[in-house]
Amino acid sequence: MWDSYERGKWSLSRQLFYRRLTRAPHPARENTGVTGRLRRLATLALGICIGLLLATGAAFAIKRSVLADLFGSNLVRGQLVIYSGGQDSEVWFDRGKITQAGGGSITIREKDGQVVKIAIAPGAKITVGNANVGPNALRKGMQAQVYRPGDAPATRIDATQR
Repeated sequence: MWDSYERGKWSLSRQLFYRRLTRAPHPARENTGVTGRLRRLATLALGICIGLLLATGAAFAIKRSVLADLFGSNLVRGQLVIYSGGQDSEVWFDRGKITQAGGGSITIREKDGQVVKIAIAPGAKITVGNANVGPNALRKGMQAQVYRPGDAPATRIDATQR
């Protein structure tokens, strides 16, 4: 049996059920089935990897654009409801130009023209640029983004000099 194998003579059963994985010492025609299948499998795997990379990149781009629309320069006002521990709480966002500041409150004109007067909580975190400041640093004409829990006084105000 091995003598016929070494001479390159294959029995019919070996030709039907056995495929050689190496080329030498047999002719290349015996290996074409395996080589072709491996190429197809590698091409398929490469295509799947490229597709996953493209899909992941597109998902992150969509996510970034949605967040930019929600919390970017197009935000006018928003109400966020958070449900935790069997209880819901609200956070309100307002953004606009300060038209009046002082006396423990600010008045802002939002992008759509609505004017809102918002009280400032004692100990509220207020920033102008990236510097922490007191409520007296807020001036008419500044752009402000105000965060407040529900209809309560503002607990955070981020303002810029624009």
